[in-house]
Amino acid sequence: MEKMNMVTKLNQEQNAKKCVYTVDEIRMMLGIGKNEAYRLTHSKDFPAIRIGNRTVIPKEAFHQWLNGSS
Repeated sequence: MEKMNMVTKLNQEQNAKKCVYTVDEIRMMLGIGKNEAYRLTHSKDFPAIRIGNRTVIPKEAFHQWLNGSS
C-alpha cells in the first residue's frame, strides 16, 4: 500500500510539471467522448498543437479557452 501511494504521488508531481494536456486528459476534464474531443482539437478557435502523430493542448491556452478569454 505504501508503494502504491508513492507511485500515485510521483504521478501527481509529474502531471503538475507538465505544460500540456493530452486529448484524453481534456476529454476526461470536459466529460466528452473520444470522437468529440478529437473534433474539438480540429476547431479553429481551440488551442491544439500537432507534434508528429500526437495532439497536445497547452495548459494555459486551454484554461483561457475554457474561460472564454482566448
